[in-house]
Amino acid sequence: MTGPLVIGSGTGPGIRAALAVFLLALVLRLLFGLVVPQGVAHSNDAAAYRDIASNWVRHGVYGTVADPPHRLDVPYATRPPLVPALLALGGAYPVGEWLILSLVGALACAAIYFLAAAVLPGPTGPAGLHLTALAAALLGAVYPFFLLLSALPLTESANTLLYPLLALATVRAASGKLRDAAICGLWIGLSTLSKPVIATFLPLVILSMMAAKTTVPKQWLRSGLVVAVVAGMIVLPWTLRNALVLRAFVPVSIQFGSVLFQGSGPSAAYAVGRLEQGLTNGWDYAPDFGSTFPSGSDPLAVDQEAGRRAVSYISEDPGRFLSLAWRKEKLFWSAYSHPAHRFSWAAIAIAAVIGAWISRAGWRRQLPLYLLVAHTASVPIFFTSMPRFRAPIEPLLMVWAGLAVCLAIERLRGYVRSRSTPSD
Repeated sequence: MTGPLVIGSGTGPGIRAALAVFLLALVLRLLFGLVVPQGVAHSNDAAAYRDIASNWVRHGVYGTVADPPHRLDVPYATRPPLVPALLALGGAYPVGEWLILSLVGALACAAIYFLAAAVLPGPTGPAGLHLTALAAALLGAVYPFFLLLSALPLTESANTLLYPLLALATVRAASGKLRDAAICGLWIGLSTLSKPVIATFLPLVILSMMAAKTTVPKQWLRSGLVVAVVAGMIVLPWTLRNALVLRAFVPVSIQFGSVLFQGSGPSAAYAVGRLEQGLTNGWDYAPDFGSTFPSGSDPLAVDQEAGRRAVSYISEDPGRFLSLAWRKEKLFWSAYSHPAHRFSWAAIAIAAVIGAWISRAGWRRQLPLYLLVAHTASVPIFFTSMPRFRAPIEPLLMVWAGLAVCLAIERLRGYVRSRSTPSD
């Protein structure tokens, strides 16, 4: 094997390979959107995002009756704005959604190529083509769950593109160049508008710069400041919108307390149990949820009260909380009951572990991937959990899986050649 290659960050075979994978992934997603049965691509969250986009485009109102208090005349900021904004670009029409989500999914596969080429060693093919990166990107192109996400407007659909871009930008930000730091801040800002919890990844960006040992403290502190400022500038317009509408400081969305209550409150065990038994693919509410969750017409006050009740419930029995957190973590790393997801996820997971072990010597350069995986996997400890929430970090896992697949093919070819070569 050769040393780490950065093929694909400029021109030449890397660009052509990424473009070919992008086109293949785009065709597959467009075809999937045409043939997928309507009942397969269903999600209550997706329906809510579609309703938000429709109301935003047609009535100029950002909101949905799908979420409490189920009224459009009450200021709304329960869900983050990036996915509705993407749908609004397509006029909130099914055809626009189909095209935009297919494009986002295909771009994610190209992003996987560039990320793998930047952080991993790998065998090279004709004209220096990075075969590891190509294998990783092809895994993303054909992965069944990614095809499904191309038909569902969810935060995970957007984040399968944003997270590999964020990981790649974090790798490059270690150079100490302010341009690279600004690009990293851009992706953190956009990711925050899709999944607000990713804002807490900022300290880990600085940690990865320190660990890379390519800059002195003055440089990584300066780069970290640039990342934070640019990310803040991306989020600021929505924060100002919320301040005007809600008359309160809400950086992105009103979700923290409510999702903490759902994930660690008195009704959480019911939802976890149903997911464990394969009775549902989403987070189901217990029959008594309405009597334990706070009510009211002020979404911000309801969210704050839900957070207080969740913290009180957690503090009553920390052992119960830890037991539930373990069950949620297992759910996070599990697969849905559909055979296609079970088989494909098992294959990706096993290959990713092998690839990560093989490439462990390059851990400093791969540290942003490790940190982003660990950061995302830690969220279910407190909040809701399901296999779908793992999707944004699966492009990162495919980077390692691509290395394992590529080396397995090399070994197989070597074995076949040795068997076909006549012995003396």
